[in-house]
Amino acid sequence: MATVLFHVSPSANRESIRRFGLDWRRMGTEHNIPGAIGAEQAGIFLSRDREEARWFVAMGRHLHGELDVWEVTLAHDFDAEDRPLDMPCRIIDGFLCWTQPIEPTRIRLLRSPS
Repeated sequence: MATVLFHVSPSANRESIRRFGLDWRRMGTEHNIPGAIGAEQAGIFLSRDREEARWFVAMGRHLHGELDVWEVTLAHDFDAEDRPLDMPCRIIDGFLCWTQPIEPTRIRLLRSPS
């Protein structure tokens, strides 16, 4: 089984994400949703559902003209609504933060600006 979640990122990061996947250690020159350069945490913020992803899009829209929504399929099977036990993640301010890089084969661009 697998768990499907979502990640929102400025479109400027698209090629890096396609090439390297989601890896906060590569964010030395990339922008995050709140607008800072670099990672906020040692991990990747993931949305539990499309509604939460829309919230991240709304939050980032005022700083970034274009945002991408990525579908992330984790090999781990868990209920994203519960705190995943024994998984490489943390809950930070109520949001799921995955603490391992996510390889490009586990992500798919769902939505980008037209």
